[in-house]
Amino acid sequence: MTCLANPMLIVISNRFAIVAYMVHHTERPPIEPNRVYSREEVAEVLTISLSTVKRLIASGDLRVSQPRGMRRVLILGQHMLDLLAASEITPTLKVDPDKLPIRKRRTKLTQRAQQAAQLSQTTDADNSHA
Repeated sequence: MTCLANPMLIVISNRFAIVAYMVHHTERPPIEPNRVYSREEVAEVLTISLSTVKRLIASGDLRVSQPRGMRRVLILGQHMLDLLAASEITPTLKVDPDKLPIRKRRTKLTQRAQQAAQLSQTTDADNSHA
């Protein structure tokens, strides 16, 4: 897999050095549904560890193919997309005050009580003038 990355030199000792590539998330290639990926490539594309990929495979969350007599595991890009779609969470925008912790609930109830008191004062004042 070729990636567009910025090389970074990491010096281990005065005799050895490693060139590591830092890949920004905007520079990752898109997942191609019909492409076959290795476990290492899946880990790189999804920015997760190889052990997490192995766990996803073992749990059945990530579908793989392993032809007879082959040690290598083959993963279709579509299977990665299916994993992401199946684990998608939808954000909830509305918060029920009854489900908030006690302190926050009290604050909300206090605010509501204050608003109700202000509203009743303004309606009482309007009724007394009429």
